[in-house]
Amino acid sequence: MLYDINREHWIRYFRGDPPDGKWGNSPADFDKSDLLYPVGILK
Repeated sequence: MLYDINREHWIRYFRGDPPDGKWGNSPADFDKSDLLYPVGILK
């Protein structure tokens, strides 16, 4: 991922240089993964 849009925000968020071009996960990756499965229902 590149952090070109709103660069100053990302610099503050990461308290330094954003991790441009480094590997990472998105929440959608977890949802699509076969490794994630429901274990119960919240009430």
